[in-house]
Amino acid sequence: MGWATFHAGKVDLYLTFMHAADAGRIEQWRRSFQRASEILFHATAGQMQIGTCYVSNDYANKLAADAWLYELAGKSGSSTNHMLLCADERFRPYIIVHEFGHYMFGLRDEYKTEFGGDSQCIIDPLQQACIMEHPAHFGDAFNEATGQLTLGQVNEFCGPPATTGGPFHDPTSSNAQQACHGKSCWETIAEKFGFEIPDYQRPFVETTPEGHNAITWMLLGSTGQYSVILDNSENVAGTATSRGQFSGTHFLIDYFSAQQEYLGLISSNGDELFALQPLADEQTQQAAIGALNAMQTIAAPNHAAALKRAEDDFARQSVEASVRAIVLLDSQSTQVAQPPPAGIRVFTVGLGTEADASRLSKLSTMTHGQFEFLPATLDDAAMQFAVQTHLSKLVDELQVESGIVVATPGVIPATAPRSATRATQRLADRRLTMVTENAFEQAVLIEDGCENAAFVLSLARPASAELSLLSPAGRIIKPTKPGPRAEDDTTFAEKSASGQGAVQVVDRTELGYVLIRVDAPATGCWLMRITRNQDGKAIPFELLAISHNRQLHIDFDVAQVPGTRTLRISAEVYFAGCLTGIEPPVVELTPWTLWGGRTSTPPLAVVLRRPVVNVDDHAQGPYGAAMEVDGPFEAEIDLPGPGTYAITGRFANAGTAKCNRCCEPAASVRGVVPRFLRYKRRQVTVE
Repeated sequence: MGWATFHAGKVDLYLTFMHAADAGRIEQWRRSFQRASEILFHATAGQMQIGTCYVSNDYANKLAADAWLYELAGKSGSSTNHMLLCADERFRPYIIVHEFGHYMFGLRDEYKTEFGGDSQCIIDPLQQACIMEHPAHFGDAFNEATGQLTLGQVNEFCGPPATTGGPFHDPTSSNAQQACHGKSCWETIAEKFGFEIPDYQRPFVETTPEGHNAITWMLLGSTGQYSVILDNSENVAGTATSRGQFSGTHFLIDYFSAQQEYLGLISSNGDELFALQPLADEQTQQAAIGALNAMQTIAAPNHAAALKRAEDDFARQSVEASVRAIVLLDSQSTQVAQPPPAGIRVFTVGLGTEADASRLSKLSTMTHGQFEFLPATLDDAAMQFAVQTHLSKLVDELQVESGIVVATPGVIPATAPRSATRATQRLADRRLTMVTENAFEQAVLIEDGCENAAFVLSLARPASAELSLLSPAGRIIKPTKPGPRAEDDTTFAEKSASGQGAVQVVDRTELGYVLIRVDAPATGCWLMRITRNQDGKAIPFELLAISHNRQLHIDFDVAQVPGTRTLRISAEVYFAGCLTGIEPPVVELTPWTLWGGRTSTPPLAVVLRRPVVNVDDHAQGPYGAAMEVDGPFEAEIDLPGPGTYAITGRFANAGTAKCNRCCEPAASVRGVVPRFLRYKRRQVTVE
């Protein structure tokens, strides 16, 4: 599911163009969504209309999107998580409402049976219903040449026979809606949204329905805007948690400055530490670091004030961001803060055993964010490493088009193993190889189409090790001095011609991390090497590699079945469109641990399966047959007992998957897509 939000009678939608759309095409889609909102308003008796459409271009923000807008004509449909709208629908708003019925209301088709044969919804096809039955030429449409609107005959959802006037749903019909729900479309809608089922004595005229408002069409930019609400309360001051929060936030400053993203820092009582602004140069970056250093301890947090401060900071920006997100770190507050308005995600981090995990989890869920609980004492030595590592991995979720290729924990032992100087640690499906007693290597597959990649070393003991890279061409990249630096003065164009873009190295080993960012990285296998700087104690570390690729997109959702210890896991994998032949994802559950290493309970690995469905208009395959659907995967897992679990999904393509543009003609199947590897992580606490 995308980030659609319904409030006060209006549904806000996120839309993404699955190509580079020009201004003329964007305006055609705006006009079509405006008319679709009027049809929806009429069909729901004024109980729902479209409020704001947040619009991204050229594949951007796909994770958020409720609808993907394609370049080519074809047969539109709805996947598990998105409406898939072909180019035709910029002239056919009626079809937008039909697909919205699938996506938002969960309605099924009424023009055919669940097995694909012809069917019907009501006896009289001219009673303005049903939107889920009739084809495009029964609905509103714009003339492609002149833009003139022609009204259609159908603009209602069918209701139960008890309603006044009709059109009535035929309960004896074998259509897919009846087979799936056993009731009319209106009964299904009312059950989900609590709407009042209307009668049908309502004329539908060409003018805007009374009470309907024009939609807000908001074109989003290419940059992200992020606010970090820091926990600077008295109980955190001077603890390992405070040091981890400092180094993790320092990492976010370095990471976002490399891409000139917007960042703001806010105290947990609502005071502004660093105003939200683009980290466009070293001077601004140093100002953000200075504000972090100057942060003062407060007596008590006020998260309502802090969230309102972040909301106001976003509202003051003249540029509409592709993503707006808040990171909220909290160790003690029990206040119930209201979520910010639609379009702002909140990522919450519970610091220590006194954090209100339930409240923080609900806040993140309501805003399409993520929650992470770090249940250790605030001054536990492991907490510093846990907090800084979590914040470094969080950029995968904050930046929608980024994805984790590698997230490998490990420990350089205090002494070399006796058996050999070269050994291999196996961690899930990843390989971390010891090349000497003081060095480990991690292979990283960077796929074709990656726009930039970040390679990160996070250390539990600052200044204890260093990171270097070996490119597929054999080029070595490593820090030569502390602090950020440009690798050399070679221009981006010259490096791109040789298959590798500009390189930025940020050496913060004194804070516990190293960041190396490569623009337009060469496709293939990169090697990350961590090498000990000091002898003596063991060195816990984590290696992280992140690839930014706008065409590759993974939905990964974990939900507990109410009243049980069963997890329902679902996933979808796309490369511009659905993938055929993708390897089934593997999900591993591990009881939570700060170090990310072994626990007394062994990990549980489960292979997700493709659901088998009867074909309807939003699945691929011949009508009348059951089939495995390309794209989505699912599984249910019974947990062995209460606890906090880390759930890691592995998504891989070994070079056999093909890209099917979902709703576009079969001729648009792109062929084999690049090899890739991605990991997605979620956390769940079960009592």
